Amino acid sequence: MAEECETLCREYPDFTNAWVLLGLSFETSRTKNNDALAALEKSLENISEQCLSSTVYYWVGKRYENNRNDRELMKYSYELANSKKKKFRNIFKLAVIEKNEGDFEAATRLFDEIIAGLRKKVKMGMADPVELEYLFKSYNQKGLMSFQRESYAKVVDLELKALEVRDKLLKDSPYFSIFYGSEAERYKELTRRRMGIKTTYLLLSESYRKLLDKEKAEEYFEKLKIWQLMNE
Repeated sequence: MAEECETLCREYPDFTNAWVLLGLSFETSRTKNNDALAALEKSLENISEQCLSSTVYYWVGKRYENNRNDRELMKYSYELANSKKKKFRNIFKLAVIEKNEGDFEAATRLFDEIIAGLRKKVKMGMADPVELEYLFKSYNQKGLMSFQRESYAKVVDLELKALEVRDKLLKDSPYFSIFYGSEAERYKELTRRRMGIKTTYLLLSESYRKLLDKEKAEEYFEKLKIWQLMNE
């Protein structure tokens, strides 16, 4: 596909979509990271001020993730993506960056923004599979920060809310039957599997242990062992 896109870009150098496709065609190749960035940045020459550039800036940010020396450029790309069009995935990337940089207050504000927005969509029955994943991951990330702060009761509260997303909100969501029909249960199961439950079980087990609730600590440790036997 890359060769066809390169030909298209040579013949039609102002064809923005061709440069985008060229950049994406290198997505799975680590050796072509610079080529992917060059193509995506070329596409932005014509659309940088448009809201549709948000998606391209997001892809640029993801390419910068491959190099530790490009962390500032990565963050800047996600900020640009979010400034062009607010999306939960942009906000999530920025929140994780703030968490990793140790600014837990900024990270918490961003995760809370995601949670508030997605809770509204859940209430309306309109949260799609990816959005439910972001809701789950936002609770999970907040739980990780609380664990680092040794706020173990808060960890339990947050990780139980993450489990609620996976085990109840996903199950009860009308979105899947509306948009996937007879395939609804299959898509629910696929979404459920993408929610990384290992960290949640571990945090719950360790936090209950710190809170001296041995019974609950063992309960989630057993769930963790069962999950590992089935998935690792």
